[in-house]
Amino acid sequence: MIFTGIREDIPKLLSAMDIFIFPSHFEGFPVSLVEAQASGLQCLISDRITDDIMITDHIEKISLDKGSRVWADRILKYSCKSREREVEINDIIHWGYDISETVKFLEGIYLGKEFL
Repeated sequence: MIFTGIREDIPKLLSAMDIFIFPSHFEGFPVSLVEAQASGLQCLISDRITDDIMITDHIEKISLDKGSRVWADRILKYSCKSREREVEINDIIHWGYDISETVKFLEGIYLGKEFL
């Protein structure tokens, strides 16, 4: 594990990865998983993460109770699988996670205007 501090090149880092693993016990809404899915990464996440994060077809939930062997087998399955990665931006926008629209929405809230 490498703690890199604040980064401005997250898409570049995600494009260098083979898989995104998120075995969290407690989590609100993990924006990092939206970014990982947008980059086309296969994501393995714990079954304790909200279903709201299931945006693309490249995300799979695994119970933390299954143990490390099951997690390792799934990681190997996806790591060894060769597939063309496609940016999943259309799915991200469809589910309402487009930064441009989110900014407009927040501006409307802060300025006391209705969001159109």
